[in-house]
Amino acid sequence: WLPLAHVEAPVPVSMVLSAVLLKMGAYGLLRMAELFPLGFEWFSPTLLVLGLINIVYGALMAWRQSDLKAMVAFSSISHMGFVLVGLSALTSAGFTGAMMQMFAHGLIAAALFMLVGFLYERTHTRDVTEFGGLYRQLPRYSLLMTTALLASMGLPGLAGFVAEFHSLVGAFERWGMVIVVACLGVLVTAAYSLRTISLMFTGPSNPRWSALPDLSAREMAAAVPLLTMIVAFGLFPASALSLMANAAKPLAALFR
Repeated sequence: WLPLAHVEAPVPVSMVLSAVLLKMGAYGLLRMAELFPLGFEWFSPTLLVLGLINIVYGALMAWRQSDLKAMVAFSSISHMGFVLVGLSALTSAGFTGAMMQMFAHGLIAAALFMLVGFLYERTHTRDVTEFGGLYRQLPRYSLLMTTALLASMGLPGLAGFVAEFHSLVGAFERWGMVIVVACLGVLVTAAYSLRTISLMFTGPSNPRWSALPDLSAREMAAAVPLLTMIVAFGLFPASALSLMANAAKPLAALFR
């Protein structure tokens, strides 16, 4: 139901749904781990399987989308799989990665939905195949959207990489080479993110969009803080990680 809801919902609703409400289930799992550690440990293999399915299936579905909003929606399913994989590890690194992924994905998804909405207001289409060479008409938009897509694919130096790395390291401590399946999802995510950047911003310009205005000061004021935090927590993640570790370490101690 999530991709359908995102496609039909207004942009502000998609932002709140993906960046905030989507995390409520993961928060509930964290609370259950604290309240019922033995039951949570018994359930953790199921969480791993569900997380790996989320990562791979969500990435493959995002890869085949031409609607930008649907692509971001399926990518959200894929990225939330890293939360489940991190939780299944029952380690400090895994719990930290799961929490960091909730935070980082909130920033990235909100930025992507906002930027897709800005473009839709100008063009009244979300079909990625109808664009091309937008960097000439929309240099500011191109920079912000490219940064958000690179963060979504987990590029080092951006917040998404920090979260996914901790989730995978934590999961490797317990599950070993099984997490190679998650790495396949990372590769597919990189494929569709780079494909989207290529289709939208490189190549010959579409004459249909020759008069498009770039982002206004109001739109920049809304988008730049999100992208700034994505870059800042990617380059300097210690403040966020130390805060989350204060909760993750006591939680992981319940499973030793």
